[in-house]
Formats: sequence, structure tokens, C-alpha cells
Amino acid sequence: FAIVPKLGRYRALFDLRSVEENFVALDTAFPDSRFILHTRDLDSWLDSRERHVQTNIARGSTYRGRWLTVDREAWTEHWHTQHRSVRAYFRDRPDDSRPARPGLSDR
Repeated sequence: FAIVPKLGRYRALFDLRSVEENFVALDTAFPDSRFILHTRDLDSWLDSRERHVQTNIARGSTYRGRWLTVDREAWTEHWHTQHRSVRAYFRDRPDDSRPARPGLSDR
């Protein structure tokens, strides 16, 4: 798993495509780890992602990833698929995962 040797002294990772795509492998590699699913409102996430893409385009970015094309329909499907996948994987392990939403308390 390519990201593991790069962790070094770090104890947490977030907002990385490699974490999103490989959370099962990370869970296997780090069996006592905990995962937080950030459940940001879909519409605000789409707006934010679109602004990010527009900024990359305006800067003339040489980045070759998924952040140079606006595709709200594909992003929406990806958001739903990822959330379903994470929730299904951790369904029987509530102590190992926690959904988090900005502005909400644990009450």
C-alpha cells in the first residue's frame, strides 16, 4: 500500500483521494485506527468543488487530476457511492467510525 511508508510520524490523514479510495486497505493495515466520515451537505460540497475547479482553471493549473473539469452529476454519484460504501463497511463496527458534519455537536 503506497501511502503507508509515507506516513512517517503522522497519526492522522484526511481529505486525500488515496484515503478515500483505500479506506479498507488502511483499516487492514492499521487495525486499531478510527475513521471519520465527513458528511458535508451535498449542495455546499458541490458548490465548493466547482469553485475549486474554477480557481484551478483560472490559474492555468498544470494539474492533471480530476480537479480541472466541472461534472456535478458525476460528483453527486461519487458522493453518494462513497458514503454508502463507507457506511456499509463500518455498519457492524460503530466504535470504529463516526459520521461528522460541520456545525453539529455530538448531542
